[in-house]
Parts: sequence; C-alpha cells; structure tokens
Amino acid sequence: MPGVYVSISQTQVDHVNSVLRSVPEKAMTVYRRAFNRGLGTARVQAAREIRKRYDISESNLRTYETIQSGLRAQTNGVIGFINFASAKIPLYRFHPSPAQRKYTTRYVNGVGGWRVTTDVSAADNRGAMIRRNTAFIATFQSGHTGIFSRTEEETAGGKPKLREWYGYSVRDMLDYPEAREAIQERAAEIVQSRIDHELLRALEEIKSNE
Repeated sequence: MPGVYVSISQTQVDHVNSVLRSVPEKAMTVYRRAFNRGLGTARVQAAREIRKRYDISESNLRTYETIQSGLRAQTNGVIGFINFASAKIPLYRFHPSPAQRKYTTRYVNGVGGWRVTTDVSAADNRGAMIRRNTAFIATFQSGHTGIFSRTEEETAGGKPKLREWYGYSVRDMLDYPEAREAIQERAAEIVQSRIDHELLRALEEIKSNE
C-alpha cells in the first residue's frame, strides 16, 4: 500500500519553535513524541480495518506485521510517514473453516496431524472464499501448524512433498482507499491533539533541568 502520511502544519511548527526558541533542539522531540502516539493509534486502526474484512485475530496481525515509519522536517512543516508490511501470512491464521476437525492416525510425512476432509476456506476482501481442496491441517515436530496439500513432487524418501498455503500480507489487506483514509485520519487526529501536551512536557523537563 502507498504510505500513510501525517503532517504537522507550519503554523504548529512556528508555535513550537517560538515557545522553545531558547532550546530549539527540543522541538523535534515534541514532534517525535506526538507522532509516536499517532503511530500507536494507526496500528490499532489498521487492525480494525483489516478485521472488518478478514477473519484474523489482532494478535496474529501483530505477530506478522512490520511497521516502517519516519519523521522529517519540510519547508512547510513536519511530516511523518507510516508503511505497513509483512510476508504472506499462513492461511491457518485466518480461522480456517470447518472449525471442527477429526483426528486421524494418518501420518503426514511421518508426522501425525489433523486432517480436514472438506475444503479449507477463509474470506477475502471481495467476499469470496479462498478454497483449498483436499487440504489438511498438520502440526509438525517443530511446533509449526499450517494448512498443507500434497504436491506431485516427491521427497528423497519417496513421499509426496507438501505445500503450505498462505493468505494475504498486512500490506495486501490494507491496500484499499477506505483503509488508508481511516488510518491517516485517526493518526492525524491524535498527533494534532498531542502537540500542546508534548510541548508542555518538554517545558517541564527543561525547567526541572535548570
């Protein structure tokens, strides 16, 4: 998805610079702290937008997502950017259906597992379903659980190689205008509301160090 940008206007920058004219190095600290609050809010809003369309828990999103962010001064103010990224998330993390699975003594490449005899599915952002015929759920000795299917290739031991199925990345799931707008608006709201608070905090720190 394109980056989400949050700006601090030149008017606000001028106000902060005026108050901190004796310690100008503190100004960027004010912006950074306000932006970090906005960043936390953006992360929560991103999870909310994703969960409107996908059956995945917030804890799973936190496990797989990567957030890239930065803050820089410009001629007309200060701007921060937020990018959400991740590798493709295993389909198993999208609450596959059916939820009830019968245990079988059948082994998957020498490892016992849960077998799904019907399609494994998860909702996508078009309201359709990701379907994996003849897929099964298995837990390996490493502790990794996933949705797999057999391929036509064979292992050195002559057994079918397995393919794990993946769903979407965080970037994929946020790549629509409504999500970007909601995240940007919520983050900007928090950043704008925190500027004065962080400015007072900086003044208190300066006073305590005198």
